[in-house]
Amino acid sequence: MGRMAAFLRGAIPVALLLGVIGHALSQEGRYDTFIPYVPTPEHVVDRMLELAEVGPEDHVFDLGSGDGRIVITAAKKFGARALGIEIDPKLVEEARRNAAEAGVAERTTFLVQDLFVAPLRDATVITLYVLLPTNLELRPRLLEELRPGSRIVSHVFSMGGWLADRHENFRGVDLYLWIVPAHVTGTWEVTDGARGFTVAFEQQFQEVSGRALIEGRTIPLREAKLQGDRLEFILEHPEGGTATYRGKVTGDRMTALAEAGGKAANWSARRTLRSPRPIDGKP
Repeated sequence: MGRMAAFLRGAIPVALLLGVIGHALSQEGRYDTFIPYVPTPEHVVDRMLELAEVGPEDHVFDLGSGDGRIVITAAKKFGARALGIEIDPKLVEEARRNAAEAGVAERTTFLVQDLFVAPLRDATVITLYVLLPTNLELRPRLLEELRPGSRIVSHVFSMGGWLADRHENFRGVDLYLWIVPAHVTGTWEVTDGARGFTVAFEQQFQEVSGRALIEGRTIPLREAKLQGDRLEFILEHPEGGTATYRGKVTGDRMTALAEAGGKAANWSARRTLRSPRPIDGKP
């Protein structure tokens, strides 16, 4: 079955889980050790999709979709379009039959494909139940290919140094949610009404920091926050006064978001120098 057989699906006892992981990692660093298919409990499926706040506008990709239950539930209970990627042709055929019986064949698709080569750009939600080494190998693609604001939900396994935006233990099962952050590293020219200044941002995953250059003075930004394509920071201007900037990131542009009460802030920004440092903060 190749490296995709490293998928762990479903709830299995901790002792068995640790034994399987140890055996998999002992096979000369390969991920192609056979691991039996164990269906994910329906209550965990539901919670994973709830955690990602799946809705009718979403396109859910389940990587290692087995009998299709996550894909089918996403379509039937949450109204989403959904795609399952699975290496085992027999499971794909079973998933297609299950989708037809559930009445969601028109909103679901199942492909016999390797997740390491499957295109991911169209997904707004990714669901995963794979070993930590597989998560880590997928992580650069998830950060690069998915649009900012896309959600990733993992059953049991984390993403290493990329800390989850939300982590919960649901009936004894660890679930993780990440929101894909925009790439904001680099130098930005900000226009705030008649005032202009430069801001340099540094970033490691969704954690951001920055400093402004105003009239020859360097001023650290306060409380910089990034969630998906939404960026916020506080700046104390040299002439006095503190301003909160809230904006939406679209490529090399930022546009102001409306303030409370519907009054739009009058600022925008353009990136003039994109840092070569990737989004994970590593050179």
